Amino acid sequence: MAFTDLSAPSTKTKVKVSSVLHRNVREFGAAHMFDGSSDSCWNSDQGTPQWIVLRFLRPVLVCRLLLMFQGGFAGKEMQVRVTFHTPPLSRAPLPASSPIAPSADAAATPCEHEHTSPPPSKPRTSVVNGKDSSTTLPMKSRPMLVGTFYPDDDNKSQSFELTAAIRAAAQEREASVRGAERDEDIRTYHHDRGPEEGEEGFDCMCKVVEMKLTFNGSSDFYGRVTLYRLAVWGLEEDQAT
Repeated sequence: MAFTDLSAPSTKTKVKVSSVLHRNVREFGAAHMFDGSSDSCWNSDQGTPQWIVLRFLRPVLVCRLLLMFQGGFAGKEMQVRVTFHTPPLSRAPLPASSPIAPSADAAATPCEHEHTSPPPSKPRTSVVNGKDSSTTLPMKSRPMLVGTFYPDDDNKSQSFELTAAIRAAAQEREASVRGAERDEDIRTYHHDRGPEEGEEGFDCMCKVVEMKLTFNGSSDFYGRVTLYRLAVWGLEEDQAT
């Protein structure tokens, strides 16, 4: 399957950078990393760390990262973080026999200290008067470290494979979410997830909406980073299904 440049100007992707040399966006702004010209670049100001944030504004599967620095101004110790797309977890209704499911009588006559409505950050689900009152539980999304990479200090295009690292981070995230669910003794399921194993099952939980590249150092003494090209290769949502 052919990959797509998810960061191309024709896409919805938005870019933000830590700094621009002399604040001269016209000459050294972030847009020059994506214009396809070998004569223009993003040039950061002095200091470390420098970073780039790509907001895809839609779920995508990121597979590969391509960078082309200017020798002598290459980013060092590059940390890649992603924010995963978070479809809601649909909570299954609790059986009436469950010790944490309220009875119909109890639901009809709440005690003095019972909240009449659940806290918005932690919705409840139960069976009340024979009716399913299940709700959706939004999964909290936070950037996760995918890995640390070490670009070469030269002018050549450099490629970094991210598929396996992103998959591992997604599995770690899923495991932590499932552990929290077990602690609450509430049965859940992903309404749109495929099999537990195999490429198709992993695709659904590996979709990301944002990526951050952090350069904790630079081959330049003053910490400046000069990047002529940045491309994020992968699959759009309709290609991954």
